[in-house]
Amino acid sequence: MRALLAEDQNNRCYYCCRLLIGVPAHIDHKKPLSKGGADSIENYCLACVKCNTMKAVHSVETFALRLLQFANY
Repeated sequence: MRALLAEDQNNRCYYCCRLLIGVPAHIDHKKPLSKGGADSIENYCLACVKCNTMKAVHSVETFALRLLQFANY
């Protein structure tokens, strides 16, 4: 599954686009299971450890806003 996600995402973090070759990455649920997300390939993505840790149980939309806030500092 990791290889499929890496190919689909061009080996980049789903959230920040960091290149994931040679660095640890997590398989993340785009929509958290706790928020009603499915446990299916359509809901999976590869994320760098930093993004996945910061995202926690937030939705993609909420996390995207957080990323924009950090980028503006």
